[in-house]
Amino acid sequence: MDLAQRIGPERPDISWVAILNSRQGKYPQCGEEWIRATCEAVRNAHASGKGIVTSLGLKTWEVSLWAAGSMGMPVTLVHPVSERNPETFLEQVAKDFALDPQQLTGLFLPAPLSKRQPKSGWPERDRLVISLADEIWPVSLRPGGNLERLVLSSGKPVIETHRVAYCPMEGCYAQPIERGDPAAWTFPKTWPYLTHWTHSFGGPWPGEKPADYYADLAKPGTGNPRSSLATLKRILEERLLRGSAAKMPGGQRAVAFTALPPGPAMETMRYRKRFQRWNYEPYGIALDREMLLSLGARPVTYESSSSTDKGNLFVQGGRSGRADWSVEQEWRFPGDLGLSQFGPGQAVVIVRNVLDRKPLEDLSPWPVLALTEES
Repeated sequence: MDLAQRIGPERPDISWVAILNSRQGKYPQCGEEWIRATCEAVRNAHASGKGIVTSLGLKTWEVSLWAAGSMGMPVTLVHPVSERNPETFLEQVAKDFALDPQQLTGLFLPAPLSKRQPKSGWPERDRLVISLADEIWPVSLRPGGNLERLVLSSGKPVIETHRVAYCPMEGCYAQPIERGDPAAWTFPKTWPYLTHWTHSFGGPWPGEKPADYYADLAKPGTGNPRSSLATLKRILEERLLRGSAAKMPGGQRAVAFTALPPGPAMETMRYRKRFQRWNYEPYGIALDREMLLSLGARPVTYESSSSTDKGNLFVQGGRSGRADWSVEQEWRFPGDLGLSQFGPGQAVVIVRNVLDRKPLEDLSPWPVLALTEES
């Protein structure tokens, strides 16, 4: 602890609890046992007048961080990477997770030796969390894992009340749609739209505070609260397509579209093992191509990797390994795109099947069309 830099108020003289979970699935679902048990553990710690020691960077830490903040509990936050301005960083954490700044103490560990391997700081982070706690409350620990070994060797009181089986979810491997499924409606021979397809998120949406995400994740129910259908619903509620810098040249924010009609677009759907998700799923919004062109959208030019202008938003390497990106016929719009400017005949909302249509019809001023009649 002597090597850690303290930011914020002194820790109150109370009993401190570390609620521990091993790493879980990348796409947590509402109702998962470890989430329910973690929230229950935080409630019990609050009822006993205790504080929570936790961290950032993994949902297993952030669930307890959010839950403690929602109850106004004292929190000790251990962060494994030194920040250039830790005071500002801690202020932002308090805003993101709806924490009381007067109840939040930050302990910042020295940065890992290699910036390319931030996980190298995790063992020291875990040791410090456990050393700062008066009691260890394990929830879902991987048998024989690093956290379990640290708990067994800590010499701290271990409270087993909230222990559940370690059973992480596999992720979103399910095939979003059968490529051979017939369309429930006839696509025009000429497709006058550019389509933005959505995908599932394993955390907060772009521009969303983590506190809002974890509040939804902790609600009763099942399924990913940031599924591709939920993402499309948010787009309609906000009347906004938010640009993303992910995989964009020079880190520029843009909204991606495809000129492919829905049928051919489904043929380019593929599972991205690296990101543990599909490149997109059968939920999207198609916007009038001429309108988008007038607003600043442009088609992507595909070039060889060696000659690609990495700062040009509209230039992309044509291939990556075996993948041929040019088949996607991508267009991009720089920044965010407001949807209120598109009239009733200038957009179409697309969902997977007829059962998905009803939740969106009340939100959408545009037609909502299903790809298949199958549920």
